[in-house]
Amino acid sequence: MQSSLDIKRKIFSLKTMLSFFLAFAIIIYLLLHNKMDMAKVNSVLRDTNLLYYFMAFAVYYTAFPFRGLRFRIILKDNCCHGATRDLTGIILISWFVNCIVPAKLGDVFRAYLVKKKYNKSLATVMGSIFAERVFDLFILYLFIGASGLMAFRGRIPDAIMVSLQTSFLILAAVLAVLLFMRYLGMRLASRLPEKAGHVYRRFLSGTLSSFRSNWKVAALTFIIWFLEGASFYLVTRALGMKLTFVVVLFVGLISALLTALPITPAGLGIVEAAKFGVLVFFGVDRSIAVSAALLDRVINYWSLLLTGFIVYVITGTAGLLKEVGASEVDDHHSYV
Repeated sequence: MQSSLDIKRKIFSLKTMLSFFLAFAIIIYLLLHNKMDMAKVNSVLRDTNLLYYFMAFAVYYTAFPFRGLRFRIILKDNCCHGATRDLTGIILISWFVNCIVPAKLGDVFRAYLVKKKYNKSLATVMGSIFAERVFDLFILYLFIGASGLMAFRGRIPDAIMVSLQTSFLILAAVLAVLLFMRYLGMRLASRLPEKAGHVYRRFLSGTLSSFRSNWKVAALTFIIWFLEGASFYLVTRALGMKLTFVVVLFVGLISALLTALPITPAGLGIVEAAKFGVLVFFGVDRSIAVSAALLDRVINYWSLLLTGFIVYVITGTAGLLKEVGASEVDDHHSYV
């Protein structure tokens, strides 16, 4: 059976091509449906304050060492000792993969790189990454909820409330899954076929062990999302917007939730449309709103393609991917 980590095949698959087509269709529809004055948009972009914009770049990329440190702490709780610098590079590569392939395949590849470098079970590392995503989801929701209440002064519009309620239901479902894993996970493993049960036990162990350093991981997650929000705030300042930090934080982070949707690579198209829509809701001129959405995505999408690719090549990962893509592996051995 061919490895699920055949990245090269997936990049050029019909599904990936269709996801990019959908992403660009959304962006084009956004521009045409709103009858955007492109001359005005170009004027807004030309007048961008480059000092603020480069500061936005710097703040955004400052979050990655914190992501690497957080991942190191989580892996350490699973008896996997890695260097923050190496793990930061691995995260950058995984984000690069997420930017070119839908369905968050970069997370799977991140686990594979850790498996290769530190000789750790793929299922265990995937459990660690799942736990990391749980922290992201909970802290992000708390940020969005608090900033939303402050931005709307306690009276959140129905349209926004629906999104928050949906997010809350997702959080509740995740919590239910974690409770099931904690108290009934081993029972399930004992009833699965031997191979599947072995993989599931490792995933279960990787997930539950990752909650040993909760306060450290939660604090780092708080810093990471604060930096992402601050980066978008600097983008709005570069365009001369006068929105408060709380409002911009709400807009930036509620859009960040959409990057998790496995429809287009890193939410391309969907995130731009969401940022534009929420900014317009707050009274921002349409030309400035679309400029902010596009400039922000230059930082957290298009620049990641370049940065991630550079790290991808320098670390020799490209050669590793060719090796993986050409190999035929057994599912059991790939996960243990």
